[in-house]
Amino acid sequence: MDFDGPKHGGFADITAPTLVVHGDHDPLLPLPHGQAVRDAVPGARLLILEGAGHDLPRPLWDVFVPALLQHTGGRPR
Repeated sequence: MDFDGPKHGGFADITAPTLVVHGDHDPLLPLPHGQAVRDAVPGARLLILEGAGHDLPRPLWDVFVPALLQHTGGRPR
């Protein structure tokens, strides 16, 4: 995969509230990548899913869904 950098701005230009979700056992993009995205996006928060890889296993839905709802201002049904 080739990557020449952003063509229309970068992470620092993101103004939307941002929740970075990253598994602490991700074999494809290790945790420092998620931390770097959090640090690059102004005001971003990082949710680390303990035990997750590059996926969202069902046992972690009880962690992810409330965090997403809180982030978006949504309410559980």
